[in-house]
Amino acid sequence: MKKILVLCCAILAITSIGCSKSNEVSVEVSDKEVTQTAEKSGAIEFVALDGDGVTKPFQMSATEITNQQYVDFLNEAFEKDVYVFDNESNHILTKDGYSMIDLNGSRVVKDHNNDGVYALDEMENPLNRCFIEFDENSQTFNVVDPISVDWHQYFDTAKYPGIVDSIDDWAELNDGKSGFYGNGDIDKLMPTLEEVKNWPSNFIRYYGAKEFADFYGYDLPTRDQWVYAARGGQDFPYATSDGTDATTSSWIGGAMPGDIHKGHVQEVDSLEPNPYGIYHLGGNVWEWTKEWAEYTPPEAGAKGFGTVTRFFVDDGMRDPKIDQNGTDGTDNQYKKSLIGGSFNYFSATMAVTLTEDVKGPAMNLNDEGVWDHGAYIHAGNDHFGFRVVK
Repeated sequence: MKKILVLCCAILAITSIGCSKSNEVSVEVSDKEVTQTAEKSGAIEFVALDGDGVTKPFQMSATEITNQQYVDFLNEAFEKDVYVFDNESNHILTKDGYSMIDLNGSRVVKDHNNDGVYALDEMENPLNRCFIEFDENSQTFNVVDPISVDWHQYFDTAKYPGIVDSIDDWAELNDGKSGFYGNGDIDKLMPTLEEVKNWPSNFIRYYGAKEFADFYGYDLPTRDQWVYAARGGQDFPYATSDGTDATTSSWIGGAMPGDIHKGHVQEVDSLEPNPYGIYHLGGNVWEWTKEWAEYTPPEAGAKGFGTVTRFFVDDGMRDPKIDQNGTDGTDNQYKKSLIGGSFNYFSATMAVTLTEDVKGPAMNLNDEGVWDHGAYIHAGNDHFGFRVVK
């Protein structure tokens, strides 16, 4: 017999992980256990990898975790009282208050080049939203059918004061008649529900990935495991590919010819796999790994990503979730390593082997040619997702 408890929680803005409880829903279940199997998590397919003496043998999910697989997890874990759902803010939280996913996650409307002017070519595709929702009637989480969405809401100047585009600027939202469309979406049509179910889950925070892995007895990959898989047994300079094969790398060429926008995520198995049988290691979404990143921000007034001083799994010195200086704050926290680039990043972010073929900005490439990138555990957007290992 379930018992619904209404508590108190207010989520701070995306840059905060503090929590004082308000309108959270948690569930107390009977002794009946829920069987936790790969099948119940959406039939995750794993690929066995031999390792190379340094990296021990392991298995990696052939694809990124999909919207449907994440919905299955949310419903199963909801029954097990694993997390807390704040139905007022639409955030899902760990029991100790860390954000897992923001179900309100939506397109980015901002001055990307910081020139003080909002321009049409800086606008994100409205399809860059979270496609997971909670149904109050059924008390379950579901994947959103794109055809049921009121897309006009993303052009509301009251919500997005910097917006300069309209619904007619996006081909997928007006039956392919005109406008921008993403790389791979050459039909320019609205994606179907089945397609969106097979898109990688996004707007995932670090703990959203970790809780999924823990629930099913899996793990997040280490950077070494991920890079081993990405090199495909052929020492690829870019994840999944040699950097010239557009059938395996979703980022090749950027947007379609004539486009000024890079689109949105694609189905997790929409392109050809690498020689190991693993899909989309280059592009689609940045993927969370186990490593923490000690991170030095750029100097005051300087642009750039800053510098990753080192990656570590757990050195036992202090709680990595708090400020690097040992204070309880978010301004100088440790970050978590992300890897693989995404649909809207440049090719150098997919680099995994340093060769003359690796082009583009190299300020974050380490000695092996791997892009060093970290994000705060409370950060999540349309191009943050994950895959799992065991």
